[in-house]
Amino acid sequence: MSALLEVRDLKVHFPVRRGVLQRQVATVRAVDGVSFDVEEGSTLGLVGESGCGKSTTARAILRLVEPTGGSVKLGGADIVALKPGELRKKRRDMQMVFQDPYASLNPRMTVFDTLAEPLLTHGLVKDKAEVEKRVRELMSQVGLSGAYMRRYPHEFSGGQRQRIGIARAIALHPKLVLLDEPVSALDVSIQAQIINLLMDLQQSLGLTYVFVAHDLAVVRHVCAEIAVMYLGRIVERAPAKELFVTPRHPYTKALLSAIPIPDPEVERKRKRLVLVGEVPSPLNPPAGCHFHPRCPSAEDRCKTEVPKLRELAPGVTAACHLAD
Repeated sequence: MSALLEVRDLKVHFPVRRGVLQRQVATVRAVDGVSFDVEEGSTLGLVGESGCGKSTTARAILRLVEPTGGSVKLGGADIVALKPGELRKKRRDMQMVFQDPYASLNPRMTVFDTLAEPLLTHGLVKDKAEVEKRVRELMSQVGLSGAYMRRYPHEFSGGQRQRIGIARAIALHPKLVLLDEPVSALDVSIQAQIINLLMDLQQSLGLTYVFVAHDLAVVRHVCAEIAVMYLGRIVERAPAKELFVTPRHPYTKALLSAIPIPDPEVERKRKRLVLVGEVPSPLNPPAGCHFHPRCPSAEDRCKTEVPKLRELAPGVTAACHLAD
């Protein structure tokens, strides 16, 4: 299959300004040279600790945050190079489901108004009857009754609100949907329902997903491939099954060792890889490999040489001098 989304050397840097003249005194390197492809109809998981740049990467792909450099191609068109009018039309092909279902919906708009707005903005409906019919269809697709369309967001639970957010995202028949931790704000009992809904919609509508998450158990269930981020860079990428069985990067190994195992006997016997120290600030990232201050296997060259993403096996890449 061909790649629907091609991200090359994507950078998002935020200037830090101080003083009366607001001079730039530093730069926050939130995303620092990220590259990946996502095949049509598949799901790529972006994982890492809070502050690693995964959500900023997702927002930069949609240009909700303006990239500092690099290119983002969706179906061959470079999103970064599009002018405002062209970008507005292209937004039909790419949508986002946000993390917080309580903050992502306008409290003053009914469900009907929320779902009708993109349809009317892009001219996909002709009259009121067609709008209402389409809104009912969207609500049905996400497991909600059309009888609730005149209600406001505060009248719904968190899981129901996230379903409304998903309905809004698929309203324009997009090719790509970015999911920014879509279940992390929900109760555990509801998370599985939303994940199953997303997988059903992907199959029925042929959607391509970029799934941002910090919960590796969720990512393992949903994603075909996983890219692990650390301090603005991708440090490892592999098929989900391969990554969980044979992690190559020390940071990936540490993340996996933090996942609790439900069997107390196995949990007691297994060896934990506990990282020391805190995640460095993107204001002043370490030289060489960003991970070397916390890496248990770091050598002298790790402190000065930036490791490149190397292919270690078919479909498996890692940015580590010592990985094999």
